[in-house]
Amino acid sequence: MATLNLRVSFDCPLDGVIVRGGRSFEPYTFTVTKKIDQSHTIATTATAQLLNLGSAATDDLADADFIWIESDQDLLIEIKGTTAADNSNIKILASKPIYFTTDDTLAYAAAGGFAGAAQVITQIKAKNPGATTANIRVVAFT
Repeated sequence: MATLNLRVSFDCPLDGVIVRGGRSFEPYTFTVTKKIDQSHTIATTATAQLLNLGSAATDDLADADFIWIESDQDLLIEIKGTTAADNSNIKILASKPIYFTTDDTLAYAAAGGFAGAAQVITQIKAKNPGATTANIRVVAFT
């Protein structure tokens, strides 16, 4: 067992006011027991699986309490849930990491209002839409 320390903060001087947030000195902490730390290369316009979560022998981890993704190129990220209706797509920008502090999610609810059943992230894929090969690092802990 180990403790993961996450320090996240921002500041922005705009219109004579500095807006700050986060914790640059006191970390957010997570108790973790397993990790993966993988590097991936995705050619231009190609797609690759970055992370598989579940109980199968081929899965990277059973679940994830922390997921970190960074790339040197813009990427399209597909976050797969328990069913296809639970999938989401987001764009991440080059050299700007994205992270999740849980693998919990909700199923799609047509009525809105966050009424979907509890689900989990089961897979994360990436597509490189650019003209340069993407170098990606994925770190996950449970």
